[in-house]
Amino acid sequence: MSALPGDENAQAEALWRAARLAALVVAAGQLGHDLRGALSPALLMGERLQSHADPAVRRAADSVVRAIDRASDLVRAMVEYARETPTGLHREPLSLHAAVARAAAEAGIAVANEVDETLWAEADGGSLARALAHLLRNAAAAGAGRIRVSAAAQPGPVAVLIEDDGPGLPELVQRHPFRPAGAGGRPGGAGLGLATAREILRANGGDLTLEATGPTGTCFRATLPRARRTG
Repeated sequence: MSALPGDENAQAEALWRAARLAALVVAAGQLGHDLRGALSPALLMGERLQSHADPAVRRAADSVVRAIDRASDLVRAMVEYARETPTGLHREPLSLHAAVARAAAEAGIAVANEVDETLWAEADGGSLARALAHLLRNAAAAGAGRIRVSAAAQPGPVAVLIEDDGPGLPELVQRHPFRPAGAGGRPGGAGLGLATAREILRANGGDLTLEATGPTGTCFRATLPRARRTG
């Protein structure tokens, strides 16, 4: 049975979008490489001027170095966001406690991992760890002193709560916490961590929502398809 014209058009559009996405990832990587190369001489000069005898020159050099570091962080975040588009995921039953531990190790951040070791989800282990690591880094960068990860009791999908004691998200960010541009919990942040984490979780059949935020902290809820322990 031959494909209907509508099916063929949909397949052609899907292939075009996949090819365009792949091209954008390559372009983002090349752009990041070129920008880092262009910024290197300015950074080197700024660092040399930081030891200048004139205090005014040193202050100006400090400003230049900070601006270059900021630009480098934005470029790095942009490239990571482009490259972390979830494709080819291998979803399988995995321990959420182990996934949180892996994410904390990858992020280099200490967390209170209170997820029950008997709780399993259906997800791609590598991408899930990256999504959780983004959330942990975001909380730490926002000024949290303690990060707690636990599981919420609910029927259906499993839910993981990522709670911190930071100052809360800015009001503007609260309206659109997952918007790729301008989100994020720290001043000057690139605002891609939360957007990337939600895209990864959605690609794994789950989602990410902002549960609460305020002066005493922020809480995100990550949901994933439930799986039975197989071993």
